[in-house]
Amino acid sequence: MRFVYIGMVIIMIFGADDLAADVPDWVRNSGSSSSFPEYDYFTGFGLAEIAGDIHGAFQSSKRMAQADLLEKVHVLIQSYHEQSVVIDGTGSGILKREYVSKISISGQMQITGIHTRFFHDNVEQKVYAFSWLHKLDMMNRYEQLYQKEIMALKVVLHETERSLHDDNRLRTRLHVFEGEQIVSRIEKSKAVMSACGFKKRSILPDSALVSRLKGYSRIIWGYSAGTIDELGLKLCRDAWPFISGKKVFVGPFTHSFENGCTQFGLRIKHAILNQITTIEGILPVVDELWSSGTEAVFRSAKQADADYILTGKYYMHDSLVTCLMNVVEAKNMSVIVTMKGTVCRSLLGSEIFLKSACHDTLNGALRLEAWTSRGSRGIVVEEGDEVAIVVKVNKPCYLRYIHTLASGERIIPDILYENYFIDDTKVNKHLILPDIFIIKPPLGRESMEIFVSERPFGQLEIKTQMIHNEMYKVVADISFSGDMSTTVRGIGKKGGQARNAYRKIDLITVRKSQ
Repeated sequence: MRFVYIGMVIIMIFGADDLAADVPDWVRNSGSSSSFPEYDYFTGFGLAEIAGDIHGAFQSSKRMAQADLLEKVHVLIQSYHEQSVVIDGTGSGILKREYVSKISISGQMQITGIHTRFFHDNVEQKVYAFSWLHKLDMMNRYEQLYQKEIMALKVVLHETERSLHDDNRLRTRLHVFEGEQIVSRIEKSKAVMSACGFKKRSILPDSALVSRLKGYSRIIWGYSAGTIDELGLKLCRDAWPFISGKKVFVGPFTHSFENGCTQFGLRIKHAILNQITTIEGILPVVDELWSSGTEAVFRSAKQADADYILTGKYYMHDSLVTCLMNVVEAKNMSVIVTMKGTVCRSLLGSEIFLKSACHDTLNGALRLEAWTSRGSRGIVVEEGDEVAIVVKVNKPCYLRYIHTLASGERIIPDILYENYFIDDTKVNKHLILPDIFIIKPPLGRESMEIFVSERPFGQLEIKTQMIHNEMYKVVADISFSGDMSTTVRGIGKKGGQARNAYRKIDLITVRKSQ
């Protein structure tokens, strides 16, 4: 399913376009109509002169009417939303960050059900358009989305508590950040429902869940990172409110006093790239500028049509390394905000800060990005829903896909995915796997595991098995967890460069809501 995004993609239009013989009241009143009262409808009004192109006039007036409607939706929902955003008292305009930096309502808005009708004025040679959207329809849609996000938040909180129990700091931070993004979508849904007249706020079961998440946020974001991946996650988490819904170019990270590339600068950039790829609504731009001058960075960002650039410097202290990441507006090269993170220096080793040929080293490693048509974290899908898998690699390789059902069996959807070759024409491109997967029982917690290798995978032992009245190809003889280089035969590293990569995507499948 493709949703509509305000300011991002084309609006989905449903309903017939009507031509009226008599002048309707919405033409006489410039968009106001007694048949579409404001308390029940969002409306929009547009007009265009024919000027010899009647078809173009119809299309132009429709676009104007829909843009007018969407602007009213945006302004009203934003006004409800801003009531829950707290600004600090310093006059700096920086939001307090307890559990989420800022929630933006302007990123992704799912809007369907817009209808449009026309009036053709033969005398004035103009076409008028009137668009409307029933608030009840929109409220019901967002109430369903709200319930799905509440379910996803419960799952994330459970995973957070399990990671805390296992003392896995990186996974705990990942889960908490995932929860913060879910809370953002919950707040957006509540703002939409309020703007549409939803009056049952007292029954919304989110306050206790959000309070639990806030408690975990205070714990895990309050201490220095223990790894570079944790540091990259912290920086991305703080930048997320400013870059959500934008195209982002990740530039070099260099030492504060020396501009040369080091393994630390390279790895922090790579960690940031990995994290922003998983954040819903952000389109990362992958480049090969691991160490370049400022002008080259901005030139490449503009060529890529990026909205923002993430770049920065790091400072070494006795026990900590401090990294400052700037969010830079690409069109005018102005810094809009700076993020700060620290990592324990003693855990990194001294050789990581030496200058090196970073460009060649990273290019030699096989890299994998993977996500689904429903995102990459906190995924909750209903029975009958469709899910597509998207991957991106930086060099030709072999791909293997294993799916773990809720009942525990590991299956391979098709023999194609035992050794699916990605040739050089598909490198550095978003590649959708050939099959669209439809959610069927058994329902519950499932996972998608994607493996890539520069060399072909060994043959799997596969048997057919009936599961919930469906025949599946069940993988019988291999474990797929942890470091793939130690669990998959024939896969390893050479010369310090990874020759394989692995991504796991978890999802929850549930019965279709009534």
